[in-house]
Amino acid sequence: MWVTWIRDGARWCADRSIAGPVAASTLAVLVLIGVASMRAVHCVVRRRAGSLVGWATIVLAAIVSGYGVVLGRFARLNSWEGVTAPRSVLTAIMLVSANGRLLAVGMFFGLLLLTVYIALGTPALRPTRR
Repeated sequence: MWVTWIRDGARWCADRSIAGPVAASTLAVLVLIGVASMRAVHCVVRRRAGSLVGWATIVLAAIVSGYGVVLGRFARLNSWEGVTAPRSVLTAIMLVSANGRLLAVGMFFGLLLLTVYIALGTPALRPTRR
């Protein structure tokens, strides 16, 4: 009996020692991809509509992304359900919107994304060329 426990314990420790760094590096890569795509959108919008509209777009995208995290994590929705089950998505949006704590969590993640974008992906503050 104890031999099985030791073997399973060793396997559990090995799984955690591998999964932790892999998950952290995967998360870092995904965050950098998100920042790069936000930067691309910011540059295009800034070039076409000006700096103020560019920043408004980035702030709105960060807030909506934070709300999306809440819908995925707490309402357990995925991106396809907007197409396959739009009524259940609308119901979930109404339920989440009525909960102040969930809105605060969404705002936290939106502000976190905006902070990471400002720290890592802000385009150079120079005049736009026309």
